[in-house]
Amino acid sequence: MLAKVFSCAVIGLEGAIVEVEVDISRGLPSLTIVGLPDAAVQESRERVRSAIKNSALVYPGMCLLEGTNVSEGRGTTRPFEIFGAPFVDPERLVKNLGEFKLPGVLFRPVFFEPTFQKHAGKLCGGAQIHVTNRNRFRPFKTGVAILKALHDLYPEQFQWKKPPYEYEAKKMPIDILAGTDRLRKEISRGTPLDTMEIWWKEQCGRFNRTVRKKYLLY
Repeated sequence: MLAKVFSCAVIGLEGAIVEVEVDISRGLPSLTIVGLPDAAVQESRERVRSAIKNSALVYPGMCLLEGTNVSEGRGTTRPFEIFGAPFVDPERLVKNLGEFKLPGVLFRPVFFEPTFQKHAGKLCGGAQIHVTNRNRFRPFKTGVAILKALHDLYPEQFQWKKPPYEYEAKKMPIDILAGTDRLRKEISRGTPLDTMEIWWKEQCGRFNRTVRKKYLLY
């Protein structure tokens, strides 16, 4: 289905109408920029990079790494696609991730050196995410699988970041990102990935039925 979205950009006291065409179809949403307004658009480097298709696609799961001492790829040209840390063996990590048999995604072992934020200027081992099927890909499950793999492979080096995190000074950052402390606790106690998926899928289903549905236009 092709839909048009109308927005308004405020320029001083004048409003400029911005018309965007989007293709609404089944599967995960994606965005392709087909034009820009005449006025110059200035964005931070990080936001521009995050607009790359795959970075936006994997973000719902990969943002969980912000709650750990593992780099989520900030400071590289592929934030949220590339992840790792100085203590990670890329080949070992990719082999472990392959055992989860995650749908619609492959992992490539990589070394990278962030230019800023976590591990800036240090050589990191890790992996790059390659989404092979957008409709089958499950970003949140993939992100949790990555957390579990890193936690299980490197129990001495892997760490959950401590507060404060942005606006919150008491809660663990990963608990804020996940919306619950249950995820962190179950990863820490070694709960299987498929077992964890049962409760978050049930919660998503309940949210869709009781909250999301009443806000849908069609």
